[in-house]
Amino acid sequence: MSTVYTSDAADRHPNGATDTVGGWEARLRSLTFEHWLWVSLTLVALVMRLVGLGDRALSHDESLHALYSWYITDAFKYSHDPMMHGPFLFHVNALLYLLFGASDFTARLFPALVGTATVASLWWFRGILGRRGALLAAVLLTISPSLLFHSRYIRNDIYVALCSLLWALGLIRYVQTGLPRWLYLLASSMLVALVSKENAFITGAIFGLFSLCGAGWGMWRTQGALRLAACRLADTAIVMGVLVAPFLVPFALTANRPRWWARVCSASSGWPGPSGFFVSCVRFGGIHP
Repeated sequence: MSTVYTSDAADRHPNGATDTVGGWEARLRSLTFEHWLWVSLTLVALVMRLVGLGDRALSHDESLHALYSWYITDAFKYSHDPMMHGPFLFHVNALLYLLFGASDFTARLFPALVGTATVASLWWFRGILGRRGALLAAVLLTISPSLLFHSRYIRNDIYVALCSLLWALGLIRYVQTGLPRWLYLLASSMLVALVSKENAFITGAIFGLFSLCGAGWGMWRTQGALRLAACRLADTAIVMGVLVAPFLVPFALTANRPRWWARVCSASSGWPGPSGFFVSCVRFGGIHP
């Protein structure tokens, strides 16, 4: 009587697991020299931003950001103050403190990761800058003394830098392709920039003016594909306008400076979270009576 030996590979690797492993192997084989260049450059950028990250003492600005982030971690207490810009930094750092503990290294960890992501994000600019142009730009961002400094410094600047890049990427690629995902990227990066630092409003004014002027000129003077691109520019202008609109409401409310709005402004310094940030932005802009 003969014995039939069967492989137990199917038992060890169910179909789903086998397909997953095979899929990853196929992806690795499909990587080109260009892909490995980008992976290597991103790793170099990460190492440059992580090595000795906690060795230097915190500066004055860093100490404030680290301390007020710790207040959220320690007592879940946060009150917005426009002196220290938007609330995004504090809440992200508080989360990192909860996960990894509070130290000079963890205080600067998220800026280092965002700085690395800023370099890697240029991969998606290949269709705009060209393959060589995008790679050269990524090399320059990797070794840029200014961006390297801000990637190792707990402040809002590197967050705004990445958000501005993704904001521009979403705008340009949506005009090129019309795919909704690029519009979602534009909106999400714009929102994070707005809750990171006030200079995002200047970036929004630049991009918004470009979209409005491009849409107006294109819909008036062009036909065909250019007219379609102008309509897509109009889409981006509408999205940006809708996201900024809540910040414009207080201007209308303060036209006659009602007394109740003065009381809101005077009390806003103790408001937590986004509501305090919103009212404080208005006060910071000189609207307070």
